[in-house]
Amino acid sequence: MPPVPRLEGPGATRTAVAVAAAATGATAARGFLAARDGSGGGVGVGVGNILERLGARGVLAARLVSDFAAASMASLMVSPFISIVDRAIIQSASGSMGMKASVAQGFRVLATKPALFLARPDFICTFCLYGATYLAANTISTMADEYSRSDTMPKFLGTTAINMPGSIAKDQALTKIFGVVGSAAKVPAASFALFTVRDVATMAAAFTLPTPMSARMQESFGVDSGMADVTSQLVSPGLVQVFSTPVHILGLDLYNHPRSSCRARLRVVQDSFMPAIAMRVARIGVAFGVGGLGNTSIRNMLHGAIAKSSWAKQHQ
Repeated sequence: MPPVPRLEGPGATRTAVAVAAAATGATAARGFLAARDGSGGGVGVGVGNILERLGARGVLAARLVSDFAAASMASLMVSPFISIVDRAIIQSASGSMGMKASVAQGFRVLATKPALFLARPDFICTFCLYGATYLAANTISTMADEYSRSDTMPKFLGTTAINMPGSIAKDQALTKIFGVVGSAAKVPAASFALFTVRDVATMAAAFTLPTPMSARMQESFGVDSGMADVTSQLVSPGLVQVFSTPVHILGLDLYNHPRSSCRARLRVVQDSFMPAIAMRVARIGVAFGVGGLGNTSIRNMLHGAIAKSSWAKQHQ
């Protein structure tokens, strides 16, 4: 296993373990690939021998390890930006700090004190949440392929089951940390309901809509399949933010100002909508556009290399 980096501050151990886990997944995948021609040395040959004995199950195990590696690396790639934006939106909605100031502060800490940034609760929560979401999508697709089943509905249900409660728990925790000073009240049921609606819409746009959108672009407009896939994956999650952003702002306002009037809440939504939607489109675009493409690309590369290995061909 790669050495765990030395980090200081709250949550440092969890962050170090998460980063090491991602590196371990990548190392294991490389060992699987090196085992195909015996060039991987003692470790690679040992893994190859184990997979040979496992047969088809070994191939599936290698693909699942690759799923974990891809999910971890994709999450590590996008989580810094996402956590900075989430924190800025929460602080702006509560009035504790302006959105631009919060974003600037977040990137400054990331650039000057990366170890401290990786130990922050907002980064740790975000890394775990999106790593788990990508992993759910990957493993569901792998198992569906293994048993020749469609992954469309299982992937939507699985990613929603992981991301929705995880996002709500994350927002609850971060709202208490970065919301109105001294506000530690229980998140109201109405906020939970609004966050649920927000996340169901986001998961549908991120994992279910891109495929039919890509197919329609190819059939109706003659767009190349590769371009259609990339465009649909980038555009679909962003479009849904027109609906989900006011839902998100309202959910935060119900927590931060539980006694506000309907008129006051409407004013908060109106005042926050334009800066918030710009940030959330960028955030979701990174999370499920860039991150989704990165996750899929890494996964496909590793799965393709595994499929070309001699031990995998023997059991196909």
